[in-house]
Amino acid sequence: MNSTKKVVKGNTKAKKQPKKQDAGSKKGVFLVAIFGALLVLMSGYIAWENLHPKLILTVNGEKTYLEDMTYRIMQSEQMHNSIASLYQQMGYTQSYWDMENNGVTTQQSVREEIVNNEIEQQLLYAEAVKNGYEATEEEREAAKTSAKETLENMSDAQKKKTGFTEDELTEILTKEAVALRYKQDIIDSFDINDEEIRAGIDKEQYREYKTQCFYVSTKADEEGNELTSAQKEELKAALIKEAEAAKNTEDWSKALDSEDEEQVVSYRAINFIKEDESYDAAVMKKAMTMGNGEISDVVEGEDGYYIVKMIDNNSTDRYEEEVADAIEEVENQRFDEEYLSIYETYEVKINSKEWDKVELGNLTM
Repeated sequence: MNSTKKVVKGNTKAKKQPKKQDAGSKKGVFLVAIFGALLVLMSGYIAWENLHPKLILTVNGEKTYLEDMTYRIMQSEQMHNSIASLYQQMGYTQSYWDMENNGVTTQQSVREEIVNNEIEQQLLYAEAVKNGYEATEEEREAAKTSAKETLENMSDAQKKKTGFTEDELTEILTKEAVALRYKQDIIDSFDINDEEIRAGIDKEQYREYKTQCFYVSTKADEEGNELTSAQKEELKAALIKEAEAAKNTEDWSKALDSEDEEQVVSYRAINFIKEDESYDAAVMKKAMTMGNGEISDVVEGEDGYYIVKMIDNNSTDRYEEEVADAIEEVENQRFDEEYLSIYETYEVKINSKEWDKVELGNLTM
């Protein structure tokens, strides 16, 4: 046997081949890397967006950031969230902040209101300082007291969101007091003839009748069942009895037993002028014939029975309110003209790109 042709089993080894990487695997690794990089970039951008100071307003080069407007935002959110809560109780399902008026949402209109108030505050304070105004000791003390009360009434969550300190709030409120005093001084400087405005308002038209009434409802029950004649007579008797017991009581609002759960008689104060349409016509008609201190018989209204006590059949309160409103309207018109002339001397820039992204409602609440 030729030894050179011998093959010895088990003495040969397969040569190890280098591992080839699949093309699809390379692509997957690349995509994961790209996705990871994008994720890092996005996270960084979001963090930057949330943490960097947001410039909202520039007045003559002086910058106002979103955090500088926190107090003004909180004031607006408190007021409008109260309205939103009321709407919700009334059964509205749409968000109050998304409701529209002439194509403008509440969110948009309140944003505009806030930034305009901020501008006015800054301009008036700057003008006040320019004209030598300084906060009085009374204004400083009042601001300090108000700041303390504001903090006491804020929840822990609000304090955390706003970051307010008593000193910061005191400074804000002190500047506000100076700006308001300057504004009032501008208004007081106007040559407005109050008596001429008063003379232009008809006193008889705004003659007010002030009454106190006991009332029982004769409306159908929750199931729509109308009251019987006998039931109505029982209610009328209860009404008469209550009025008789209170005839020598000066203030009928305190005459009823508020703890009596079976009490069917209720109290109503009805103060009106001739043109009012929000009260029962029968009650108004009867009241306008009554003298001061007089108590009526039972008056049958649209929704129940009334007994009316005339408190003042010639009150001037509504007339004075109308005069005050008319004077204030003229003052505001004149001030708007004066403010415009002040505004035009300043360079005001609103950063709408940032401000329009602000979502009101929960920033400080």
